[in-house]
Amino acid sequence: MRLLLNIVLICLLLITQGCIGFSVISKKELGVNYPNFKVNQERLSYQDIHLQSLAASAPFPSHYAKYTKNDVLKMWGKPEKEEEKNDKSYWIYKREIGFSGVILGAIIPVPLLVPVGYRNTIMVFKDNQLETIVREAGRHTYGFNCLLL
Repeated sequence: MRLLLNIVLICLLLITQGCIGFSVISKKELGVNYPNFKVNQERLSYQDIHLQSLAASAPFPSHYAKYTKNDVLKMWGKPEKEEEKNDKSYWIYKREIGFSGVILGAIIPVPLLVPVGYRNTIMVFKDNQLETIVREAGRHTYGFNCLLL
């Protein structure tokens, strides 16, 4: 039994000896403009209506709800931060802790990640109307190579 285990381990090492890989994790922003979204009652939840219509091959909805600051305040509550820039209001809601860094892989993955703040959902208002929803998310870039020597 011990001999069989050693043979299997040696075969695995020979097969994977040249396999290396990496993944870089950073931040990206995904934005949805009016009228392509529907804000849900659940905090930090919304739907991209345009993508759902395309995926379902359904007709694009002809009626869109317009959301005011009061509507969003009732559904999601007070934002953690508010900013004013270029005639627009930005309401920033913290969603989750964000990590950035590298994951190196040489037979086993070795994560080298550090927390870099929060991933946010940002509501952009113009003239008291919700214009854009921006969702910060993690972006993964992969690289992998396997050579048999």
